[in-house]
Formats: sequence, C-alpha cells, structure tokens
Amino acid sequence: MYTRPASITTATIAAAFAFVATGRAAAIVITVPADAPNIQAAIDLATDGDIVEVTDGTWTGAGNRNLDFGGRLITVRSMSGNPQLCTIDCEDEARGFIFQGGEDETAVVRGFTILDGNAPGTAGGGVMIIASSPTITNCIFRSNAAQVGAGMSLQNSTSLVINCQFLANDATALGAGMQIIGGAPELTNCVFFDNIAEGDGGGLNVTAASMPSINNCTFGGNDALNLGGGIRSTLLSLPQLANCILWGNLDATGPGPIAQIAADTPPIVLYSTVQGGWPGTGNTSADPLFVDAGAGDLRLSAGSPAIDAGSNTVVPDDVSDLDGDGDLMEAVPLDLDLRTRFHDDPDTKDTGVGGNGHPDDVVDMGAYEFGAAGSPRRSDLLWRHDDGQALIWLMDGTERIGVGSPGTAGAAWQIAGAGDFDGDGHGDILWHNTTNGLVVIWFIDGTQRVAAGTAGTANPDLWAVAGVADFDGLATTATSTADILWRHTTTGQTVVWLMDGEQIIGSGSPGSASIADWRIAGVGDFDGDGHADILWHRASNGNAVIWFVEGVQRVSAGSAGIADPNLWEIAGVGNFDGVASTSTPTADILWRNNNGQIFIWLMDGLQRVGQGSPGSVGPVWQIAGTGDFDGDGNDDILWRNQSPSGLVFAWFIEGTSRVDQGSMGGVPHAWQIVGTADFDAE
Repeated sequence: MYTRPASITTATIAAAFAFVATGRAAAIVITVPADAPNIQAAIDLATDGDIVEVTDGTWTGAGNRNLDFGGRLITVRSMSGNPQLCTIDCEDEARGFIFQGGEDETAVVRGFTILDGNAPGTAGGGVMIIASSPTITNCIFRSNAAQVGAGMSLQNSTSLVINCQFLANDATALGAGMQIIGGAPELTNCVFFDNIAEGDGGGLNVTAASMPSINNCTFGGNDALNLGGGIRSTLLSLPQLANCILWGNLDATGPGPIAQIAADTPPIVLYSTVQGGWPGTGNTSADPLFVDAGAGDLRLSAGSPAIDAGSNTVVPDDVSDLDGDGDLMEAVPLDLDLRTRFHDDPDTKDTGVGGNGHPDDVVDMGAYEFGAAGSPRRSDLLWRHDDGQALIWLMDGTERIGVGSPGTAGAAWQIAGAGDFDGDGHGDILWHNTTNGLVVIWFIDGTQRVAAGTAGTANPDLWAVAGVADFDGLATTATSTADILWRHTTTGQTVVWLMDGEQIIGSGSPGSASIADWRIAGVGDFDGDGHADILWHRASNGNAVIWFVEGVQRVSAGSAGIADPNLWEIAGVGNFDGVASTSTPTADILWRNNNGQIFIWLMDGLQRVGQGSPGSVGPVWQIAGTGDFDGDGNDDILWRNQSPSGLVFAWFIEGTSRVDQGSMGGVPHAWQIVGTADFDAE
C-alpha cells in the first residue's frame, strides 16, 4: 500500500486534524505531480481501491500516455473532474490508455480529454480495451487516429462508457468514434460528432456478434466514406438503441444514420430520432432542432420533437460517477451536462413513456435534457484557524476524501462567506479586511488557491457581509455566479453587489429595515426563479418575512409565518426536500427552539408546504451550517460540539426526517467552521 510522503501534509495541518477516525477507511489518494512525477508512476504506486488524482493542465511525454492499469481496480481522475481543464496530449505518438489486464467496472477513468492519440495500422487511438471492462466517464476523445476505433476500441468488453464525447476522430478503415468487437458494452449520454471513417461507421462500428446497449446518445455530423455515417452493424451484431438521436450523418449513399449487412437482424431502435426513419416503437424522423449542429452544439432547441419523447423505462439508474471513486451514483439519472433527467417541459406535449419513478416527467431523446436543473453537488467544509490559516475538508457524506490549505491571511482578515464567484463550479472564499475594508476573493479548485482578486472596499465599521448567493442568475459562464449581500450596521440598509469573478457588474439596494428589530436570517431561492431572496426575522413579534429579489430589486415581499422570538430562532436556510412547483428546488427554513428542538418549514414561495422536526439536541451542540454533504439533492444539518472534543456531526435530512447521521471527526476549537460550499465541483 502506498504511503503518502510526509511532505504532502504540513505539520500545521497534521496537528489540526489529529482526531479520531470515523466511518469507513478512506482510499489512498495519490496526487500527480505532488506524489508521483507522472500518471503512470502514480498508477504503479496504487493498489485496488486507491485513487490517482491528476492536477488540471496538459500532460505530455513518456509516463503520461499508453497508460496501463495493469489489472488494478483503481480510479484515475482529474482533480476538477472537468475534461476541458485536464488533457492527456498523446502528441500523435501513442494511445491515451490501454486496458488488457481483465479490469472490471470498478476500474475508472474520469474527467480527461484524450487528444491526438495515434495507433496507426491497429486499433484504439484514444483508448484500447481488450477483454477488460473498465468504466470510462466524463471524458472527451478528440482528434485521435487509428485504423479502427480511432477514439476508442472495445474488444470482448462489457465496459460502461458514460457522459463521453467523441469528436473529430479519424479512422483509416472502421469506427472513427468507436469500434466494438464482441461483447456487450453500455453507452449512456454520449455524443459522436464530426468523426470520419474512410470505410464504415463514422460514429460507431459494431461487429463480431456484439450486443451493445446504447441509451440517450446523440450521433450528428459524422461521415463514413462507405456505409454507416452514424452507426454500422455487421457480422451478426445486434445493437440496441433507446432514446437516441441520429441526424446529419453522411455515407456513400447520402444521409446515413444506420447501416447493416443485409443478412443481419436489424438493430433494435426504440423511442429515437432517426433521419429517414427506422422501424420501432416511439421512433420519429422529425428534425430534432439542434441548437447549432454546425458548431457541434447538439443540445435541443425549444420546440424540438425530441423533448419529452423518450422512454423512462430504459434509462439506466447508474449513469454517473460524480466523485470518481468507482461507485456509480444509483437512482440519479443525469444528462451529459450533469443535469437531472426526467425534466418535464411545460410547453411540450409528452409523446414518450413515463415511469421509473417519474410518471409525469418524460425523458428527452439524446444526450442532453432540455431545460433541466443542475445535478446535486456535495458540500465541503471551510475552516479558519485563529492564526488566519484557511483549511478545506472535501467531503463525501461523513468521509473526508481530501484536506488542504489554500493559504493563510492575517488577523485583520475575516472570512465573510463562500460561493462560486467565477462560475467554474468550484466554491471560492470571500475575505473582508476589518482594518481597511478591502474585499478579496480567493478562487479555489479543490483545496488549492488558483487565483485571487480584489473586488473593492467597504468600510468595516459601517458595512458587514450578510450573505453570499446568486441574486441575478446571470454570468458570462455556463454556471451562474455568486453575489454579495451587504447590510449597513447603523441604518439597516441592504446593498447587493452583482459579481462576475472579482468584477462588480452591478450594485443597488433592495431596501432597508431597522437594525434594532430586523435580522437577516439567511438567503436562498424561496420561489424557484433562479434568484436568491432575503429571509428576515423580526425580534419584536417573530415574523419571518421574505424579500423576493431579482438582481438588486425587491420585486415583492411577504410573511412566511410567525414563531415566538423568545423560543425560536432561525438557524439556517437550505433545500431540505429537493422539491418545488418550479423546475428549480426552493429553499426551506431551519428553526431551533431554546429547548433544543429542531424544526423545518418546507417552503414554496411564501407557502409552507410541509413541516416537521428531525429531532432535538442539548445546548452543547451548535448548528454550524447546512449543505448537501452526501449529494442526494437534499441539504443536511452540520453540528459542532462545544466541548473540548470539537466533534463535528452531520444529520442527513430528507424533507423533515433525519434518515441517517454520523461523525466527521473532532478538532480543537482554535479551528472554526466558517462556511460550506462545493470546492471540488463534485
């Protein structure tokens, strides 16, 4: 078993985390290049169950191509999980990965772009899989070349290939995107675009009695100089396609979505869009209306006949490995953008089949779900030491899967909040200087500070940060960015800074409220419109009031109810039930009684749609925050014990019920929990 060098963990961090271990033993994480000089060297150090984590960037040269697991059942993942940020560039000299040691589905590759792989005269330019069945998830195979299977070649394999893109690969013979030779692999949420085969199978070539299962995949813009621009099936193979789209693929006959040897049984195709038509239940030949097919954006436009036209019954549950640990997240079907499946478009008549726990929400055809909400992400813990050091625990339920310090700031600097300010999917840290009022953001990737910037100044004697949330729902990136809510310490005025990175792109006041009588108790999206709102609690009568905000404007306000302020205080805001009448889940209100009882109001706007208590605890336990620590889409409650043990404990919540609980460990009280956010985008 690999032993991490002492240099990986500083003495300060080691002292801070000398706590009693809880839960199952964590896998060893071997980081490249901190623990090994290249990816293959890290793989060679690993044993079954370990994780090789590769720092984002472009990896070239010996040791970073022709990567071979050697039969190890391990995970090799990029640090961010984003294939756009981590590239294995084979420089036209070798493959990316080769599997030939009998690996099963618990061997995982996640979050890479495999670029310019080359296997001239043979198979598998990007990845070659022989009599092995690894899981390949969230990867991009671009500009790879081979005789067959330029992007990927699978021989006698039952691999899971999930959320992958095969782009601009070139085969001198067969299967530019992928070649399947024997076996029954499963493909889910994959896109094949702009691949060219000089023989058959521009997107995919299936041969030698193969029986692949192909679900919610999109084939567009592929070309075969012979037959099967999208898919070619030969030699007694029987591909089974469901919820797929094949459009805009060409072969020697013209439009060529699917081709087969005449004597073979035709591929089974259900609830799919096939240009020119194809026999099978639920199939259509109508234009799927891609957003921009020429540019490779094969998402669906409004009005597409592929929306709400698939079949829920064929959507596999285990379609994602968000944390890259080899354990597929069951019952969380996601699309290629990692957005939730079974999203109902109210403007489209359902023409597909419901079910699979969603009788009224029919899945779309293709790799992308139109209008769906983002997938759940797991929250992590942000700590600050009395000496100014910041520290992050990366969490998976109660298990700490990573720990590290992004840096230290002096005593004058206070952490004022955490949120994703640059829209990269990672939480960032907001600092406010209590001496000169400077406002600084640390941009975080995992536990590393990758950049920092100054957002402005705010007089610390007059202004305090009252919340971090997305008030405008806008950003220059695909992910909306966090904004800053300020409150004047004397007048009670509120001001919102609308942020894009460290840039203030707008500011304004949604109003004022008496400092003496009104407390901002939290921020969250209570009406599901994509904009954060402000929750107030009145000291004089216990009225809980919500200001509904769009940008910097208060568009409406109302009372959510009254709770005796002498008995009850609002202890937090979170989405505890994952449910709303809108496509975006709404925030709920967490209360605590002075007798220790916990109570949750499940909210939809101002309406209380449910309420209940998950339990009670004594005063030695304080609520330290809320967040979705297990990634189930429901926020959980984080506790900190005030005794010297400093124990951290989580209640896992579904609605108003506590469904599980567990200890995360204990640390001295020189460390304080100052925020929760998803710092590793997992």
